[in-house]
Amino acid sequence: MSTIKVNTIENRTGSSITIGGSSTTSLNLASTITGGTLTMTPLFSAYRTSSGQSITTATLTKVQFNAENYDPSNTFDSSTNYRFTPTTAGYYCLQSSLGYQGTITRVILLFYKNGSEYQRGADLNITGATIISGTSTMYMNGSTDYAEVYAYATGSGITVVNQKETFFQGFKLIGA
Repeated sequence: MSTIKVNTIENRTGSSITIGGSSTTSLNLASTITGGTLTMTPLFSAYRTSSGQSITTATLTKVQFNAENYDPSNTFDSSTNYRFTPTTAGYYCLQSSLGYQGTITRVILLFYKNGSEYQRGADLNITGATIISGTSTMYMNGSTDYAEVYAYATGSGITVVNQKETFFQGFKLIGA
């Protein structure tokens, strides 16, 4: 569990905090502020290691994010299912970037929820290697819901490359 020390917020279970003295500027929190410590909501950052992952042309392929920058709540599986399964219900912001190499004519980044397509982050006709990214916000029930990223590409010799270009990360925006 990650914490951030704060000095300007009193003990409260927060729904709203005024920022900069303006009553029109507020931040709604999904976390609890207790004793001057803000407990971070579930969050993770996963990536593809130095070896690329082959993508068969015109085939949906789950991206294997096989390493993590951080995952304090152990909500990302980087060894078996390559998915995010939060343990608290709420709305989550998910972001992903995929770096493609090869002779490519089309690429797609897809966000999946519970094994089905939820949203497309990008769908581009291109020539050659590229990096695409996308963001999705989805409600997750905190027990059985999970999110994954899939890649799709047409061409030949297609690879999803490493950490600098290929990552998946997310955090809780607000509670249920």
